[in-house]
Amino acid sequence: MLIALVQAFGWEDHQPLLIALLGLLPIAMLPAYGALSVGVWQRQRALAALAAVLVLGHLLWTVPDLWPRGRDSGAGRSLRIYSHNVLYSNSRMSAAARTIQSKAPDIVVLLELSARNLPPLERTLNSGRYPYQLVRPAVDGAFGFGIWSRAPLADMTETSVAGFPVGEVTVLDGMRPIRFYAIHIVGPVNHGALTPWRAELAWLAGQVRDRGDERMILAGDFNATPQHRDFRRLLAAGVRDAHTAVGGWAPTWPRTWKWLPPVLRIDHVLVSPGIGVRDQGVVGTSGSDHAGLITDLTY
Repeated sequence: MLIALVQAFGWEDHQPLLIALLGLLPIAMLPAYGALSVGVWQRQRALAALAAVLVLGHLLWTVPDLWPRGRDSGAGRSLRIYSHNVLYSNSRMSAAARTIQSKAPDIVVLLELSARNLPPLERTLNSGRYPYQLVRPAVDGAFGFGIWSRAPLADMTETSVAGFPVGEVTVLDGMRPIRFYAIHIVGPVNHGALTPWRAELAWLAGQVRDRGDERMILAGDFNATPQHRDFRRLLAAGVRDAHTAVGGWAPTWPRTWKWLPPVLRIDHVLVSPGIGVRDQGVVGTSGSDHAGLITDLTY
C-alpha cells in the first residue's frame, strides 16, 4: 500500500528509503492479486475494493514496461553494444572477456572499471578489434569507466557531474555522428547521495534537450528504474529505453546470490529518435553483482 501511494503521489522526493522501495514496485505489489482473490472469494467488499485499486495501479505501472513496443527490424546500419557494470573488485574478469569475445560487440562500455579488474580484459580489448578507446580506470573506488569502439571516436571527454565522472565520445560511423555517454550514476542510498543522484539524472535530461535532433546513446548503470520520477523525466526529455522495444521481465541487479534472482532493472541503454532497437538481452554476471546488456541497434 505504501509503495502504491508513493508512486501515485510522487512522495519519493528527498527520501532515499522511499526511492529504494519504489524500485521494488513490480514485485512488491504482487500480493494485491492474492488479496483481491481472497476478498472476492470471501465476499469482503472493502478488502476486494482496496485490492482491486492496487491491482489496477500495478497493471498501469508495470504492463507498459513488459509489453514490447517499437522493435525495429528494418534495414540500416547495425550497432551492437555490450554494457556492463563489472564490479570494481571483480576477480573473475576473464569470464567477462570471454563474453565480449563471444558477443562481438561494436562498442564495449564498462562501468566500475578499476586498476584491479582491467588487466584480464586488456588482451581482448587491445587486440586490434577496438582501436578507439576512452579508458579511465579508478585507482580506488567504483567510478572508473571504459569505452572501446571499432568505429572512430572523436570529442572524447570525461565530464564531472555532481562530483562523479561521465564518459562522453562521438562515434563517427555513417553519415551522421552519434554522441555516446557511459553512465554510472551514484546510488541514492542515503541523503548524501540523493542530491548527486538527482543532479546527474537532471544533467542527462538537459543534455538530451540541448542537443535537439542529434543522435544520442546513453548506456550504463543509472541506479534508477522506470518507477522513479527523475528517471521518467530523463525519458521524457527525448530518449527511450531500448528495453521497451523488446519488453519482458529483465532485471539486472542484484546478481549476488544464486538462490535469489535479481529484482531491479537499473542498467539501461537509452536511445534518441533516429536510432532503432532490434534486440536487447541480459548476459551473465561474470563475477559482478550486475548482469550485462547486449543491445542491437540500427540507424
